Amino acid sequence: MASISEQHPAAAPTDLGELLVSVVIPCLNEAETIEECVRSAISVMAEHGLAGEVVVADNGSTDGSAELAAAAGARV
Repeated sequence: MASISEQHPAAAPTDLGELLVSVVIPCLNEAETIEECVRSAISVMAEHGLAGEVVVADNGSTDGSAELAAAAGARV
C-alpha cells in the first residue's frame, strides 16, 4: 500500500507535527464512495500544497469500507 506521501508528496508530511490540515470522514458501510472521497481530499491538499492527512472514522462497517479507505491512503 502506498502512503499518502508516496502518492502526493505535498499532501503528507513525514512528521505529524507538520500537519496543517486533517480531513476527517465519518464512515459506516460506504464501500461505494469512500475511496473516491479519500482520493479527492488527498488530491485537493496536494493541489494547494497543504501538508495534511485524511482520517476515516469507521463505525463498524461490514462492507470493507475501512480496508478500502486505508488502501486509498487514509488513516483509519
